[in-house]
Amino acid sequence: MSLFGIVTPKFLWKNIRYAILIIAIVAAVITPTPDAMTMLIFMAPMIGLYFVGIAVSAMVVRKKERQLAAAAEAR
Repeated sequence: MSLFGIVTPKFLWKNIRYAILIIAIVAAVITPTPDAMTMLIFMAPMIGLYFVGIAVSAMVVRKKERQLAAAAEAR
């Protein structure tokens, strides 16, 4: 989505609170038991993947900006 300009790393970082809330709700729904520890165990990898997504988005945006700058210099 970052490649097409729909989502930016700044947007993802700015809305991290909402992402954690949604992750908590999803973890509460998919946990097999009603205890909080299991929910936290399910949440940890999802939050980690969210941060990985922010990093990948930043790399994609940076690469896209470099390509645009190189194309502008070539003209």
